[in-house]
Amino acid sequence: MYEVLDPQKTTELFLARQGWFSRSYELTDNAYSYGHIIYQRLTRHKAIITTATGTWTFKSGMIFSRTVLILDQDGEIIGKATRAIFSRRTVLIMPNGFQG
Repeated sequence: MYEVLDPQKTTELFLARQGWFSRSYELTDNAYSYGHIIYQRLTRHKAIITTATGTWTFKSGMIFSRTVLILDQDGEIIGKATRAIFSRRTVLIMPNGFQG
């Protein structure tokens, strides 16, 4: 269904909207499809990402929340992305100690 993303072969990726009023996007390089993003609500507080290697759910908090939780297929938190106030920089924190 989806191709496995090889960063050495793929140099540029695009998010292509599926329709004018659609809440779904396709991750593509104009030759292959690597994944699909579907937003659950118009407010975009919850997104489901499906790729060749798995499915994840991204959930953000309230309207002005700066934190996004990353959940696996079982609903367990596998990561958290937090953005500082007045900054575009986002920090990803994983339970295994990775921080970047």
